[in-house]
Amino acid sequence: MLYSKRFIDRLKPHLEITKEICIEVDIHLNEVQLYGRLTHIGKDGQFDYSVHTIWKNQLLEMWIRHLVLNVLRPSNVALTSRWLDDKKLYSFVPVESPEKHLGELLDLYWQGLHRPLHFFPKSSCEYMEHRLKDKDIEYCLN
Repeated sequence: MLYSKRFIDRLKPHLEITKEICIEVDIHLNEVQLYGRLTHIGKDGQFDYSVHTIWKNQLLEMWIRHLVLNVLRPSNVALTSRWLDDKKLYSFVPVESPEKHLGELLDLYWQGLHRPLHFFPKSSCEYMEHRLKDKDIEYCLN
């Protein structure tokens, strides 16, 4: 895939400071065991990118990986996550009580394994975007 020179110019500084390391994941929360590996990690935190506007499911995946990073709290890595897309740089800062937030998502995942859940990532992101702009709840739900 060919990337535009403009995108490569924006991407290059992030790749230069991200010397990739891998972090093993073994977390037990709310009766769920998470095993795996976090990749795209450097001393400055997680970094990933796409040449297209980030998809809502990619944003959700980034949030989950960010929570996992914050639960693990590796000593040599900043607890931040970034995603560069064709329009902007998304950033997540360190999270207070990441176990709580990740645990809530794991509970939903577990429920979804046993019965269908109403899960609408696009609508949820739209709701949060309006809430972050200080819109009232009634406005956000319409």
